[in-house]
Amino acid sequence: MLAAFHLHLKGPALTWYNSLSDESKSDWKSVRILFKEKYVNSCGHRANALMHSEIFQNLTLSSGQSVEDFYCQIYEKGKLLAKPEHEMLSKFISGLPEQMSFFVRAGMPQDMQNALASTKMAEAYGYKRHDESVNAVGFFKNKSRDNRRTADDK
Repeated sequence: MLAAFHLHLKGPALTWYNSLSDESKSDWKSVRILFKEKYVNSCGHRANALMHSEIFQNLTLSSGQSVEDFYCQIYEKGKLLAKPEHEMLSKFISGLPEQMSFFVRAGMPQDMQNALASTKMAEAYGYKRHDESVNAVGFFKNKSRDNRRTADDK
C-alpha cells in the first residue's frame, strides 16, 4: 500500500510527500499520521477547505451559465476560502472563454465589479463563444485558395 501511495498524490500533496525523509516514508503508519497532521484535523475541516479550494481553482464559465451566476460562484467560494479580491478577480477572468477573457483583461479592471461590467460588455459583443479559437494561418490560406479559384474561373 505504501509503495503506491505517492502515485495517487498531486500538486502540493506530492511535493509534501517527496519532502519527507526516507525514515518517515519507511512504514505506512508514519506516513498516515504525518498525512493526517498535514491535511486533516480532528473535525475534517482542513479536508473540506482543500475540497473547496480545488473546486475554486477549477471553476470556469460553462456554455449555458449566466455571467452573473459565474461571478457569484467565484465570489462565494472566494469569500468562503478568505481569498483576497485580487485572487478572486484573477480567477474570474481566467475562468472566462478565451475571447471574453482577453476583452476583460484589456480593460484592466481593478476590482470584481469592474470585471463583471466588462464581462457583460464582452457578452454583448458576442465574445461568450466556447468554441475553438480561429486559426488565422488556416483562415488566410483558405481565403487565398478561394481567391485563386475565382481568378481561374474568369
